[in-house]
Amino acid sequence: MTAQETDRLKILPTDLPEAVRQTRRESRWHTVLPLHLITGSGELIPAVILNLSASGLLVLVDTRFSPLLPPPRGARFEIEFFLDDLAVRHAVIEVLRLERRSTYLMALGCQFVHVPPPISAALRAKSTTYRSPRQPER
Repeated sequence: MTAQETDRLKILPTDLPEAVRQTRRESRWHTVLPLHLITGSGELIPAVILNLSASGLLVLVDTRFSPLLPPPRGARFEIEFFLDDLAVRHAVIEVLRLERRSTYLMALGCQFVHVPPPISAALRAKSTTYRSPRQPER
C-alpha cells in the first residue's frame, strides 16, 4: 500500500454506534408467534418470533431441538409462520447475530433474504398496526 492509498483509507472502530452500523431499519414490533425453520434437508425446527419487521426478525430457538443449532452466522433457513390472515411461506432468512439467553435458549437476529413482494408489503402495512408502544416512529 502506498502512502497515498493510506491517506484515503479510513479505519473505523469495531464498536460503531448503532446508527452507523444499522444501514436499514424497519419499523418492528414485539410479538410471540410460532415459527418453523426449515433446513436445506427439509428438517422442521420449531422456534418463536420475538420481534418482527419487513426486513427481518428475532427468533428464539431451543438448541436441543436440532444438532444444527445454534447455527453459524450466515446460515440460511426457509421459514413459515402466520400473522393474522397472512401466511408467510417460502421466505428465506439469514442469521446475522446470535445471543445466548439461557443454557439452551438462543436468540437469532435474522434478516430476510427472500420474501415474496406481496408478503413484504403486507408486513410493512401491518407494522403500523402492531408497532410496539416502546418504539418511536421513524
